[in-house]
Amino acid sequence: MNGSTLLNPPAADEIEFSLFGPGFGECAVCHLGNGSWMIVDSCLDPETRVPVALRYLEQIGVTVASSVVCIVATHWHDDHILGMSEVLRASTASRFAITSAFEKKDFTMAIGAWMDGGSLIDGKGLSELRKISKLGRRPSLAGEHRILFERQEAPACRVLALSPSDAALIACISELAEIPKTQFCTRMPSIKGNHASVVLSVEVESKRLLLGGDLQVRADRKFGWLAVVEAHREFGRPKHHVFKIPHHGSANADHPEIWEHLLEPDPHAVLAPFVGGKTKLPTPADCARIKGSTTKASITASPTVGKFRHPSRSVEKTMREATRSLEVIPHRFGHVRLRGKLGNSPEDWTVEHFGDAHAL
Repeated sequence: MNGSTLLNPPAADEIEFSLFGPGFGECAVCHLGNGSWMIVDSCLDPETRVPVALRYLEQIGVTVASSVVCIVATHWHDDHILGMSEVLRASTASRFAITSAFEKKDFTMAIGAWMDGGSLIDGKGLSELRKISKLGRRPSLAGEHRILFERQEAPACRVLALSPSDAALIACISELAEIPKTQFCTRMPSIKGNHASVVLSVEVESKRLLLGGDLQVRADRKFGWLAVVEAHREFGRPKHHVFKIPHHGSANADHPEIWEHLLEPDPHAVLAPFVGGKTKLPTPADCARIKGSTTKASITASPTVGKFRHPSRSVEKTMREATRSLEVIPHRFGHVRLRGKLGNSPEDWTVEHFGDAHAL
């Protein structure tokens, strides 16, 4: 798609879901109708190092300070939170929501060593948490069944958190508390199963989107995606037409019941890759599995790495001798944009690919 198409803003009665992603990080931006916007997570443009949400909204003529009404940080991992403090600073009229784990006293105590360890070298995500805390913004807390944003006037809109469950929060806090102090290091830890990640259901009139964060599947139905499925069936909620695939398409965040109970048949599905160290998601098997669930899947960029090259052969030789393997995380960056008119069929969406984005 050309630049002029990219810069066309949505109409007042047009819903937009945009997903941005380089090889590391993702961010979603949603137009909720009538010039109101929501931002979910944050990552940086690989070239400008500016939060992609701010750059895009400014490009299409959105006044961020007054038009962004809701910001959600689904969890604290580096690839979902970089630049969030800058986004919050610019979005002065917005509500800000974070996982409800942060309301628990035990959670605050568990992460205290990371938040207060001024002598430690900050990991990027940890640094963002500290910057956010200094802004003094009192957040809403996202947990199972909590409404984060609601608008009664037309077009009616609701942003509902579907996770984390209370059981998941307890499990998350328990794992954090058990980490030995000797392991307190440069970044907040990754919790098995990503218990505390927020999943969102976004509904604007008849258009419904399911934004999966990085929530994973657990065998116990009190946790993860199966807890979301159980609550969805209990409350008789409607299915979704658009799906932001969780955890970069990994098999540990997928389950047939997600597609059966939470999503309409053959939904639009969008994901961002992850490239870091030996981890490259989605794998070819992941792509095949996703394409077996929907014919309408897109990805913001391919999960590939490049070979390390340096102008000085001696430097390149030294680097290769000093490491087991040496790869370059690419600056590939893409943007998948879905737009749908209110009043049209709920399944009616236009899909656009920009940059390195493409159909899966």
